[in-house]
Amino acid sequence: MGRANEASKHSGRVDVNEYNPYEVPRDQLNASPDRTARTRSSIIRYDPYESSWVASSGQSPTAVQSPAPEISFDGGETTEYGSQDFQNTQRTTAWRIHWRAPALMVGLFAVGIMLSIGHHFYYQSLDGTIVTSDTRQEWALRAGTAFAFLTHSSLVASAGTAYAQRLWVTVKRKQFRLGALDRMFSLQSSLFSFLSWEVLSRAKLLCLLGLCLWCLPIASVITPATLSVVSGSITDIRTMNVPYPDYTIDTAVNWANFEGVGNLGGPTPEVSRITAATLTSMAVLPLTAPHPNSSYSLEYYGPSFKCQNLSAAISSNMTTATVPASELQQAWDSAMEREPGNLEVIYLGKYPVFPNSVQYGLFVNTNGFGEDGSNYTCNMWNTSYTVDFTFQDDVRTAEIRDFELLNVSDIDITYTAVKDYTHGELQSWVMYRALSDALVAEVGWGATGSLMGDDSGVVKSALAACRDMKGSWEQDLWFNSTLCRAGTIPAAIEDLSRNLTLSILTSALLANETAAQVTVHDPATFYSYNWRNLVLAYAVAIAVTAACLAVGLHSLLENGYSAGTSFSSILLTTRNADLDELARGHCLGESPLADEVCDRRLRYGLLDLQADSVHANLPHEHAAFGFAEGVRELKTGKPCW
Repeated sequence: MGRANEASKHSGRVDVNEYNPYEVPRDQLNASPDRTARTRSSIIRYDPYESSWVASSGQSPTAVQSPAPEISFDGGETTEYGSQDFQNTQRTTAWRIHWRAPALMVGLFAVGIMLSIGHHFYYQSLDGTIVTSDTRQEWALRAGTAFAFLTHSSLVASAGTAYAQRLWVTVKRKQFRLGALDRMFSLQSSLFSFLSWEVLSRAKLLCLLGLCLWCLPIASVITPATLSVVSGSITDIRTMNVPYPDYTIDTAVNWANFEGVGNLGGPTPEVSRITAATLTSMAVLPLTAPHPNSSYSLEYYGPSFKCQNLSAAISSNMTTATVPASELQQAWDSAMEREPGNLEVIYLGKYPVFPNSVQYGLFVNTNGFGEDGSNYTCNMWNTSYTVDFTFQDDVRTAEIRDFELLNVSDIDITYTAVKDYTHGELQSWVMYRALSDALVAEVGWGATGSLMGDDSGVVKSALAACRDMKGSWEQDLWFNSTLCRAGTIPAAIEDLSRNLTLSILTSALLANETAAQVTVHDPATFYSYNWRNLVLAYAVAIAVTAACLAVGLHSLLENGYSAGTSFSSILLTTRNADLDELARGHCLGESPLADEVCDRRLRYGLLDLQADSVHANLPHEHAAFGFAEGVRELKTGKPCW
């Protein structure tokens, strides 16, 4: 001050680089004195927290008003401060809750709820729909991510506003080291701020709010993934051409060989080939699918065998083929008459020789004519079929849903003109003959122990694996009982006849096409929405935010005003000469804080007179951050500046 005063005497000005802003001799100011005012040489003190000049003698502010002083800055320029800028009008803080803070808390909370509901309904609208393109899928993911982001942002912003209100309640109630205050103000942005025992132990509720703010974004990670894509198929019913047996006379040459004029000689090689393939596989031959994944039902007519026990048929005096029992017995005796020999019969199949009423029949004996033997009579029937065809990838199945025996097939095959056969009559006989040719055989053990008839269709098929015959084989490993799915010989013959009728559809020579309603299953990708996970994630997030909101509203009422954590809030709450002294040598705000600064304990409240001696003469107390020992509690509504 000595040098400043000395310089001012010669220059008539005060250099701002030298003068003390709190104590300036009035006669050192280069001001033009008011001629009507008394010249004073008293010391005036400038308060940096008030736009006024205060006399050190404690006189009234109006008593020391003077014309605008002129203060010199480097460069020789001067700045005038008008008397209006230095009015000593004391301003006190207005205790009021601004509408913005509660509106933000409640409004953002409501927006978050609405966005979460919108997210749910958007995904629900996509659930089960087809992903028509990659672009549509990408936009669905973008929209879902946007919903999740906006929802989490709204909820976090609402909870963050509540956190700010609680922060000021905490710093009013308790004192904290400056380093702990730094952590409390940065809990929302740095997880490392939780690594303070002082903060965790003295600001528990505040830490809980901060933890909620960090956990709320987890919902935005879960919810977008609740929409996924799954593989499926589109079901459509189309009219398509499917195989259908061709029983017209025009295709007779594809079915039968003729001897002479109109005399049926036997099945064509095409029919024999299909019969042999069906016999060895004991299943329906695979059909050509109208579509890779499809299904349809077909009703048509065809032949099938019906077998029954011979003794049961004779004792009832009438067979299912409406053949008198006497004629049946006579036909059996004639057909099954055997030549003397040492063959141990395992299987014997014969055609009926007469009468004509059983010419569409087949006689079968298993295990000889002794007590262990079994005798069966089979007849070919005209049958109505209802068949379900299913084609799934490489699996093709034909399942007979229903069939009905109509009547016994009975035609005169001797020298009958082709044109005289009724629809399907010739084809029925051909299938009967092809199957019977394979089943008419004699299989047994010879005198030398050799197997006779091992080249017959019976041994080559799964009939030999039926339990009627399996016990007769010396080697059980030759035939697996699972090959005979029907279980017994008569049931297997019936099953074989139906398989042959269905297998005819695989031949382009023996079948044509007919229109049918085909159910087509085209592969497609569908949206799949797991709504439970989305609802659960958002419900938890909303509940947590609601709890934070309740704390925030309570803190807002307890504070008595709406608080914030902006730079202006820090600026306006740290106007304290003690803090100015603490800040000496640390004006850059470097990080980390020096120990002598970090360990000082601060509190927000009313400054004691000793801590605020500059303003001790003012009628109202000053509220700011200060050293803990010099701060008293600030109660809601108390006048302060």
